[in-house]
Amino acid sequence: MDNLENCIRGYAVVPGLGGGTNSSEYELLTGNSLQLVPGITPFSSLNMAKEATVVNLLEEQGYRTAAFHPASGSNYSRNLAYPDMGFDGIYFAKDVDGLEFWKQRVSFATDESVFTILSELYESGLKEGNSPLFLYNLTIQNHGGYALVTADQVPLQVTEGLEELDEWSHYEINEYLSCVNMTDQAFQGLTAYFETVERPVIICMVGDHCPTIAPKFVNKELTEEEELLYLHSTPFIIWSNQELEEEDWGFLGMPCLMPKFLDVAGVGLSPYYRYIAEELALEVPVVTSFGVYQGKDGIIYSYEDETAYTEQVNSYLAMGYWNATGHLEDPLFDVP
Repeated sequence: MDNLENCIRGYAVVPGLGGGTNSSEYELLTGNSLQLVPGITPFSSLNMAKEATVVNLLEEQGYRTAAFHPASGSNYSRNLAYPDMGFDGIYFAKDVDGLEFWKQRVSFATDESVFTILSELYESGLKEGNSPLFLYNLTIQNHGGYALVTADQVPLQVTEGLEELDEWSHYEINEYLSCVNMTDQAFQGLTAYFETVERPVIICMVGDHCPTIAPKFVNKELTEEEELLYLHSTPFIIWSNQELEEEDWGFLGMPCLMPKFLDVAGVGLSPYYRYIAEELALEVPVVTSFGVYQGKDGIIYSYEDETAYTEQVNSYLAMGYWNATGHLEDPLFDVP
């Protein structure tokens, strides 16, 4: 991924550390910050049928949509939330053939096999007509825990920098980084496939959260605020088979990623998404769900502080509140 050209890169600041995938999904798919409702499990607590999401936005513009997660649909009530959001097609592990697993990691389908199925879903979607497609794929290959695979079968071995860690941590880190390396290879295969298709395609891949072992990687002096930001950050990469203006977006709050991604893709945005992409993300690129935000000046502020950004942040939170409380039909969430 580091050597891939024609990309936009950055780091998404996500709600959780070591868990809370559902929280990242919610912020990504809605644009809402969980600062409004901290500590909840969104898909199990909120009525997703009444919230505006990227699914509504794209279906309003003629897209057919599908969601694919290679595990049980009951996890985080996705079997209820995905239909409520209005996905046209919904696929869990029981609905597909061809999932593969690496060594003893028998609960976590490999990204390579998942991306192959994703390409098959794309091809089957083409057979149904010429409508544009939106495919949402939540992977699971790199899920913890680690040190599940016999140590001598893990291909990537870290040889220095771990001297202060116990032997078990060595096993965990070696397996985790081996999984990340497998994702890198799988993503190469995915982009190679989509390079060959005739339709314009744009892909965004982002991590849901860092693993529980992430704090063990911290090997330099950081302020408490810096460590909070870094440990809640995951890489994202945007690639297309069309020409992109290569950029580094730096740190970006997860709620800002989808509106900016769709803007790059050239689809219509609702006033809410337009505000996030063109105003909020420029002035306050990092909104979080853990009590702070970061302005374009690089300073981290508490939501309780009175700052130069307070009015913009409060406007954003008010719109997110309106969305989260079930105002799907409001013009704020429609594409003009």
